[in-house]
Amino acid sequence: MRKFPMSRNINVALASFGVSGRVFHAPFIDAHPNLILAKIVERYCESSREMYPNADFVDDLQDVLLDETIDLVVVPTPDEHQFDIAERALLADKHVIIQSPFASSIREARQLIDLAIRRNRILTVYPNRRWDGDFLTIKNIVENGVLGDLHVYEAHLDRHVLNGKNGAVHGAKTQGKSTLIDLGSHLIDQAIELFGMPLSVQADLDAQEGNSGLGGIELILDYGRLNVILRARMAGPIARFIVRGTAASFIKFGYPHNESDMCVLSPLSESWAKEPKEYWGKLNMLDEGLHLKGSVETLAGSHMTYYESIYDAIALQYELGVKPEEALNTIRVIEAAIESNQQRRTILMHTTPQTVRSVPA
Repeated sequence: MRKFPMSRNINVALASFGVSGRVFHAPFIDAHPNLILAKIVERYCESSREMYPNADFVDDLQDVLLDETIDLVVVPTPDEHQFDIAERALLADKHVIIQSPFASSIREARQLIDLAIRRNRILTVYPNRRWDGDFLTIKNIVENGVLGDLHVYEAHLDRHVLNGKNGAVHGAKTQGKSTLIDLGSHLIDQAIELFGMPLSVQADLDAQEGNSGLGGIELILDYGRLNVILRARMAGPIARFIVRGTAASFIKFGYPHNESDMCVLSPLSESWAKEPKEYWGKLNMLDEGLHLKGSVETLAGSHMTYYESIYDAIALQYELGVKPEEALNTIRVIEAAIESNQQRRTILMHTTPQTVRSVPA
């Protein structure tokens, strides 16, 4: 983590304190020297007060919105609540971060972006899986052209069980859409980060796993000579990434990070985002007739980078690192996936050649 000069502090409020707020936001806000975790909206769990004793816990979002000392509101809630909370925060002249996917529809996303412009407030999305160590490793390998011309990119975010709010498994249709939003949105964002917008989308949101009765999702994004396959299922162990090119292939098992460790360890510690050697990916390549195999050390996750850029944008008026318009592309693919699943056909994205990034040769 970089060193920060003495500068103004930014008071931050978390609009909820579920898994996302507790794991992916609070530790980084608390670790940043100039971000102050000032208020947390939580109605049910007293034990969290021990984690952040300097924060003011409130049970009503209005207590946050009426507090003129709060500069930034983080919205780590399910997508069906994101629009309402973000709109209220912007109208209260707060800067706003919204957990991916950002909104339930393109229409809602555009309304929030327009409102932020009118209120002269910073609005952005938090696509946190961009800073997972395994994805940073994949991105480095792809951008350096180690694999040659890519023809397959396959990514998984698999879970043994996907639970509903009350611990019950969702019904197939509800579960499929929920998985698309909760896990698929991150897979889609990563693919767009690497390759830009696809030419078409094909999706199965009701994919069954054997005789278990538990479903998953599968998306196929067409990039011409490159097929991108995204899966989130109740299964394991399955490779996290499989990338094949004309010169080499790369396969990576393991999960992005241990979420329980993220709650306990400080993001400033060296061990926080380091992955054990047994989970390093395997590179398999041919070089001048020689068949070479080896391990690739997983880069350390760097989620703090996101909050560093947020501070820079608010306090120092630097350019925003992740612009809200980036969320529109993820939502477009989500909407195309839902349409594809409903109509059982491939959906053309009407993507112009300029928005499809070239695949490294």
